[in-house]
Amino acid sequence: MQQQLVDGTNALKTDFFDSIGIQLIPEVESFRSGMMPKNQILESFKRIDKLPFSNLDIRFSDDTWDFSATTDLPVSKTKLVFYFDSSSAYCEPLKMYVLDGILKKNVKIRVLQNKVISVMRFLKQFEAEGYKAYSRIPKAAFKRLFDDMEDTCSYNTVCAYKGHLLMFSDFYERNFEELTDKSIRKFLQDRNTAKLNDIKHANKTPEVPIDYFPVFLDAVKAIMRNEQEDPEDRITAASIILYSQIGFRTAELFTVKTGSIHSVYSPDKDKPLYYMDFISFKHGRGENGGTIAHTYINSLSREAYGLLEELCREYRNNLGVDTLLVTKFQKNATTSVQQYSTRYRKFIMRHWKELQCLNIGDDYEDLSFFKVGVFFQPAKDGTYTYDKNADWAKDLQMDDRIYYPTIRQFRVSVCTSLYRQQIPLHYIRKHMNHLSEDMTAYYIRPQKNLEKEYSETIYRAVFKDGSKMLGTNGDAFVQKINEFIEQNHMNIQNDMEGVIQAVAKKFPLRSKVGGMCIRCGEVIPCASNNSTDVIYCAFGMCPNHCHMFFMADISYEEYIQNRNVAQYNKDNGYKKAYQKELNKLKFIIEHSLMPELTMLEDELERHGEEDILEKYPQLTYIVNHLDSIKQEIQTWM
Repeated sequence: MQQQLVDGTNALKTDFFDSIGIQLIPEVESFRSGMMPKNQILESFKRIDKLPFSNLDIRFSDDTWDFSATTDLPVSKTKLVFYFDSSSAYCEPLKMYVLDGILKKNVKIRVLQNKVISVMRFLKQFEAEGYKAYSRIPKAAFKRLFDDMEDTCSYNTVCAYKGHLLMFSDFYERNFEELTDKSIRKFLQDRNTAKLNDIKHANKTPEVPIDYFPVFLDAVKAIMRNEQEDPEDRITAASIILYSQIGFRTAELFTVKTGSIHSVYSPDKDKPLYYMDFISFKHGRGENGGTIAHTYINSLSREAYGLLEELCREYRNNLGVDTLLVTKFQKNATTSVQQYSTRYRKFIMRHWKELQCLNIGDDYEDLSFFKVGVFFQPAKDGTYTYDKNADWAKDLQMDDRIYYPTIRQFRVSVCTSLYRQQIPLHYIRKHMNHLSEDMTAYYIRPQKNLEKEYSETIYRAVFKDGSKMLGTNGDAFVQKINEFIEQNHMNIQNDMEGVIQAVAKKFPLRSKVGGMCIRCGEVIPCASNNSTDVIYCAFGMCPNHCHMFFMADISYEEYIQNRNVAQYNKDNGYKKAYQKELNKLKFIIEHSLMPELTMLEDELERHGEEDILEKYPQLTYIVNHLDSIKQEIQTWM
């Protein structure tokens, strides 16, 4: 049934946090209000020996705290269970740390569990070394354990562990006693921001290779539409279509139900537009929390959705559920990410010929792969899951590699595809169901490099050398950057390069004739980029056009060219043409060249000629003839 056109912001947020049933007993209210010291409140739960959760029967003294019954969402239930060692000296502080995190309601249990496991790993080592009280552990013990990790863990993993221990240390000092060694906090806070940014950039998931994506997609569509194919493979193919067209996170597809497609009438297009409901729990509060989200879908997605409704009907009825994607041997209401991942790889394996994905790593290094031999290893009982004599397996060798795009790569490709179509970032964020535009920008893999090194060079001059950014909006733009630095608690004195890299990523600059465009700070390029290069940017007339003193050689060259044209028109009596060129020449002098020369004089006075020319050798002629150049341009004003 069609509905009237709706506002794009109509996402309904639903909070299921209290699926664990936090009881509003006096102790809980005191904990949240801060009326009593939190350690006293936590001690009272230990004394009562019952956690304040009406929907769960968990005692403080239990070695296992199981919260897996608090959610129906397709998340790993093992991440909702805490295991404690009652013989450990740190058992009670850890239990209180977990309880503190849950009652604060500021972190999901599965996220908290990951942090607690990290802390437990270190506390176990400390205890083995004889440290029974956390407050007595010296910095040397922390440093020794982290030094041992250097060969086995990545730098960002090490920093994550430090962050987890820092949070536990804060909790311990608030509720038990202060750490004796005051240098521990600084040690746990210490990290190389620039290195972390480089690692994060290097580990970004790439999009599906542009020239392989159509090959892959055409094959999947053909399998989905072929009624002679195994229904299970057609189901998998239809689910792949939805991932590739919508950009779901893996588990989000499992929340889609039958009857989830709706339509709205578009007056502009004079036809209905279709959208689908699903639950996104990436940033929902609590363990059963999520956001009822909407995503617009194309005709191919509707076709895949319709096929899943049809082919999964029997399985759906057998389980008594209304979930869209249900498979033959599924036992629960929803499948799991691990089960789907296995199913997906099996599909890729069986259809390697159609997908043209055998040993293609040299051409498509951004694809993942698995070795054929892995699929033909015998099970524990000696039986084989796959028939080596099956038609699809006959031509395969055990050391062959099967390449495939990951589900996450589909999400990156969808986000990037929208970006390349000049869709505003605000709308891409809504479609991808991101919390912020920063997260959306993280997923985008632009076709053109946003001149990272160029941006860093400019920001290095501004923040390290103290150079001024010239232009109509230069001061306001720098102020905006300073606010960003302050809001994110960055220390430009202690980590100059890290801050510069972070700023260059947040506010990338695009090189323009005689300057740079600061509108790139909005991530989406200017929609009229080509025309602005020719008209506005070429003459520095755009308010987003800024420049630096070390660009004076470019401005001087522009001045010489326009001066020669103006002089030619004047000498030949072309009055109108002369006046036009004279106006442009005056604009270049007034708004570009003269401000840059003035700023250059200031920089020479502050840093000296030798330092300036070492950094900016292109300014040699300008510096050597600075006075005569200034005298000459005055004759044209």
